[in-house]
Amino acid sequence: MKSLKTVSLIIASSVLACFAFAQEASNAAPAAGTEPDANKDRSYVQDYADKKPTIVMVDASAGKETPVTLVSATEKEFKFKDSSGGELTVPKKSKSFKFAVKTDSNWGRARNAFASGNWSEAIVYLRPMVYPLLQLTPFDEEACKVHGFVDMYISALLSDNRLVEAKSLVLAMPISEIPPSLLSSVIGVADTLAKSGDVKGALEISEKLTFDAESMSVIDDMMQFLATLRKCGATKECAVWYTKLGNMEGNPAKSECVLWMVYCDMQLGNKMSAEVYLSSMKVERAEEAFSLLQMIKGMLKATAEKPNFGEALDLYAEGIVFGNLSSPWMPELLFNAGIAYKKLSKFVAANEIFLQIAALYPDDPLAARGMKEIVKVEKKPKKVVDEDDEDYDDEDYDDEDYDDEE
Repeated sequence: MKSLKTVSLIIASSVLACFAFAQEASNAAPAAGTEPDANKDRSYVQDYADKKPTIVMVDASAGKETPVTLVSATEKEFKFKDSSGGELTVPKKSKSFKFAVKTDSNWGRARNAFASGNWSEAIVYLRPMVYPLLQLTPFDEEACKVHGFVDMYISALLSDNRLVEAKSLVLAMPISEIPPSLLSSVIGVADTLAKSGDVKGALEISEKLTFDAESMSVIDDMMQFLATLRKCGATKECAVWYTKLGNMEGNPAKSECVLWMVYCDMQLGNKMSAEVYLSSMKVERAEEAFSLLQMIKGMLKATAEKPNFGEALDLYAEGIVFGNLSSPWMPELLFNAGIAYKKLSKFVAANEIFLQIAALYPDDPLAARGMKEIVKVEKKPKKVVDEDDEDYDDEDYDDEDYDDEE
């Protein structure tokens, strides 16, 4: 998902190119603070429902720019009209026509406010420009670069924690038709909503998402979002998405998607289905997903009718050895290993792992859970023996020499 720095680069490379063609609008946007409820976090979709976007059709060879206004949009095409009443129909995926966004004098103010981190002011200036452009977001990026404006606005909304408006803005867009660059921002809104506790809102957006070969460029964003949903308890919804993505050819995260689908099946009580998938899966040790595979195999052992924590621990250990600390499932893999040690009464080893999780992943919820699993261990008084006793052993105590107290 895009950082503010990335969004700024997008604005510099694409939106500013559009601005070179822009003309002064006859009805400028309201100054900051004059719009009713301008600083309230609410939906503004209805406020701009009747506003049609005006863009400039550019004929570079003739050096001509013709203002056109959107009349209607269907599943496959846009219909525009010019000031003389003439109409032009343009396929949504066409690259034969070139358009630029028509801005007003407040565009410069919006850019300055955004660059200085004054989100509230940037939002007020950008809002009248952005909402009419939502209808044009299915345009090919090479035909009309409207996406940079919307990207910039979404970034400002999230930075200012205006999640109600961000959600309503995204849901007002034809999400299934937008290009990958904007899809990344939409997924970012859904992810932020889920993290804030609005799982219902995040799922509402996810229901409108579609993925194809072109969308694979933002698969990492989608995987991060699904991880957030999974941690929020939306296991059933995640299982559906992982199944869909796991069946898509050309998906670089295909193995991970299938394994997470198996993981979700386990969580939903479908262990038999999980075992069938795992028995047919082949993941090489060199692949990052190998450690995820070992974690899931270990979980099956630990949650069997007759749990075998020894075998589970062996699988977890192999996953840790061949895994990466940066893998999104590593905190859970370590946590499961800690629990297995604890079940085997290896309290010192368990405590060390829980402390490692807290040190390596302090913001992960499992860090706090791990700290609660730590037990107090105390040495038992050592038996006094004669130094000449042949059975005397001065080796360090193992875990069996400890009492565990919660």
